[in-house]
Amino acid sequence: MLAGAGRLEEARELLAKAVAEMPPDPRLWHNHALVLLDMGNHAKAEALFFGILNRWPGFLPSYKPALKIIRTKMLSGHSSALVRQLSVVLNNEGNALQGVGDHESAARAYREAISQDDGYANAWANLSNSLRMMGLVSEAESSARRAIALHAGHAGAWNNLGCALVDQGRHAEGRDAFGKANQIDPSGLEAKHNSESGTLFNLMFEQNLDDAGFLNAHVAWGRSLLPVPGRPRCRPDFPAAPLRVGFLSADFRQHAMAMFVTPLLQHLDRSSFEVFCYAANENRDGVTALIRSLPLAWRQVHGMDDNRCAELIRNDQLDILIDLCGHTSGNRAAMLRHRPSPRSPPGLYTWQPRDIRASTSASPTAIPIPVRTAMRSTRNG
Repeated sequence: MLAGAGRLEEARELLAKAVAEMPPDPRLWHNHALVLLDMGNHAKAEALFFGILNRWPGFLPSYKPALKIIRTKMLSGHSSALVRQLSVVLNNEGNALQGVGDHESAARAYREAISQDDGYANAWANLSNSLRMMGLVSEAESSARRAIALHAGHAGAWNNLGCALVDQGRHAEGRDAFGKANQIDPSGLEAKHNSESGTLFNLMFEQNLDDAGFLNAHVAWGRSLLPVPGRPRCRPDFPAAPLRVGFLSADFRQHAMAMFVTPLLQHLDRSSFEVFCYAANENRDGVTALIRSLPLAWRQVHGMDDNRCAELIRNDQLDILIDLCGHTSGNRAAMLRHRPSPRSPPGLYTWQPRDIRASTSASPTAIPIPVRTAMRSTRNG
């Protein structure tokens, strides 16, 4: 209000005091930078804007003034450093837009980054992801291959190539690409998922795989997850009511799974059930906020290692833990080896035939299919 009334110095003093005394907040820093910019203190404003983007790369409002600052400088001369800075900031803006689901705007930002630096492999890899999310899978493949041509050791580009290939039904090629990504960077969670558990999900759509091969792949993967020694903590008063029920998911957000499970969470009789939600999702939105507002215990487990996550669940002394992930992205199958709960049903599934092609079989084999859709994407900074 003070800045809008032209009282810039008073606004600057109040904002500077708030920035110094309150916990770090991108909105405070952003407003402080805007006031400094209006006062003509361009150096300090620039430092704040770029400080925001380094600390909170998903904070979209600071990209516009930061990009304007770079472009203004470029009017005096296109140095290679400024061109590189502009392409990096545009790429990161694309990541932020992608993070809120604005794939078309993200693609525009990536394309502009590429127009400044055609050899920027990260921007090509990220453009591949946006194009795939827009349904342009052939273009997504081409973008990923361009990134790989620029940087053969780019794990994210190999992963995104695998995603584009799988979306075209080229599963064997996709598995090879995922394997290459995992080989380059074994710590990459998306590539690790796609080359291991996520592959089992994609096998449902393999045209040349019979039921025995499908089963054998699942059995082999299951045997790779050896149980971890340890016992869940059972309540001494079990089965006294209310039962403690936990739901584990990476999709407590705008997602098909959340549309399915949110009414259940809303209407479970709290006199009979005490509800716990273990959120493995990084992105949060209005659906996340809605679920958190319900009478339940919320546990954020994204980024938590398997031991800590299992111990957290164990300490809640659940009676039942329901896994909503199956073989989809963000699943915590490795953590479930620790047996954090005495009872863990296999999750909420729908049943339908795996083989949906024309068949002479009167009773096609029914395979459990997770209610959510696999997300196989990687963004690169």
